[in-house]
Amino acid sequence: MNPRLVFSMFILICVLVVGTAVMGIVQASSPKSVLVSYSTLVPTPKPNAKAISKEKVSKQKPASEKKASGCKELKRFDSGITQWCELIKKYAAKYNVDPALVASIIQVESGGNQASISYQGAVGIMQVMSSDSGWAYFTDRPTRDQLLKPKTNIEWGCKILSGYIERYGNVRDGVMHYGPMNYGYTYADQVLAIYNSAD
Repeated sequence: MNPRLVFSMFILICVLVVGTAVMGIVQASSPKSVLVSYSTLVPTPKPNAKAISKEKVSKQKPASEKKASGCKELKRFDSGITQWCELIKKYAAKYNVDPALVASIIQVESGGNQASISYQGAVGIMQVMSSDSGWAYFTDRPTRDQLLKPKTNIEWGCKILSGYIERYGNVRDGVMHYGPMNYGYTYADQVLAIYNSAD
């Protein structure tokens, strides 16, 4: 049997076992039914209850229904993404990538949740691996605490994405390499489906 195939199957089984164990732990620790995303194991910070009156809360639309008013370039995305519009536009321009592509990656990676941390250690809005993640390959990157800051996270995400697109010569291969290991073109095609519908 091909050793690469055996190794790939081993990794896939490990990911499934760990993911299933994490799901079981999270569900067992909560009296309510909990929906957990594999890419997001850290909850979104709750708004300050004192700052928002009960009347205002009941009249607010869910985040998925809200659209950002000052971000026409990303108008198709919900407020979870467009709240970062200015940072997305700034760093997408700096690293010569389309803001809608960056927003599409953010939608897949974290939905705009700046506190998102994956089970593999990817951090923040664009799920960037940190220098203190335990992976030797990422020692030149910011720390986890630094990547929890939206400005740092989006800048590094755009920088990494741009580098991959340049290295591999096209957007699809660049996005594939940006995504999680062993997801291949499935990840890239998911991001690109969102990107292509953003017009």
